[in-house]
Amino acid sequence: MKEDYMIINDIKKTFGKKEVLKGINLSIPRNSIYALLGHNGSGKTTLIRIILGLLNADSGNIDVFNTKTLNNSPDIGVVFDQPSLFDGLSAIDNLKFFSELNNIGKKERRILIEQELSSAGLWDRRNEKVKNWSTGMRQRLAIIRASLINHEILILDEPSSGLDPEVLTWLHNRMLEFKNRGGTIIFTTHNFDDVESVSDHVAILQDGIILWKGGTSELLTETQSKVYEIVIKEQNKISQVVSLLESILVNGVKIIPINNGVEITWEINKPEINAVIDIIRKNNIEIMEFKEKKKSLREVYLSFTRGER
Repeated sequence: MKEDYMIINDIKKTFGKKEVLKGINLSIPRNSIYALLGHNGSGKTTLIRIILGLLNADSGNIDVFNTKTLNNSPDIGVVFDQPSLFDGLSAIDNLKFFSELNNIGKKERRILIEQELSSAGLWDRRNEKVKNWSTGMRQRLAIIRASLINHEILILDEPSSGLDPEVLTWLHNRMLEFKNRGGTIIFTTHNFDDVESVSDHVAILQDGIILWKGGTSELLTETQSKVYEIVIKEQNKISQVVSLLESILVNGVKIIPINNGVEITWEINKPEINAVIDIIRKNNIEIMEFKEKKKSLREVYLSFTRGER
């Protein structure tokens, strides 16, 4: 088990009469990627700003090693959802300026900047002033700048905002490379592909509370209901199949007619597969297909936010 890099203890925050964070507790393992998943207004960005020391929490604390704050740390990279760049400078000059501030040598800087801009598909636009760039291009440049040096932690607020699918792959690879260099990443998102592609851990936030937290793989396995789809040959017998299954299955099992058969959902207990198949066949109904269905991350997320779990 990895040791914790950061521990967030009972963080609360109110704006006026609105409780934005209602007691957030999280442990962020070192050398991992942690996703804060939630829709707009769930409290993700407020939590990020408190972690960075840009906002004061009403109560609670954040422990990073033996310190209580990150805002004075020289070893953190940050990208907000609206990245701040030097708009009057070109892309290459933005990175040169940042490199010089971080004491990267001239020769190394030249090679590194060309390498990074090329990997992001921005090299041909390197001499353009970034004020004329699209949101996605600015986002890529900000992510390059933040991860140009080997920070211990990278904090990204909605990093996939404005990125097309091809560039999204670049972002995910970039995040995994940072982790492979020993870094830790905390990022906010409402993009399910981000979570599935790169995160080791995820917390689902809604209205300032955590609905679920843990390993991403656990979210996609332990929270799954058992859902099976039965496809039959004669669609006019679907209602008969529903009646047959209702006669043998326990309460709490959902039986839903679909276009070419039925869908059965067991919430907890292992289903009696053989009994289901036998009763259908004994009534001379031909089964064309019997398969287990997996819920997508989107479906799992919605089951939490809609209060279905």
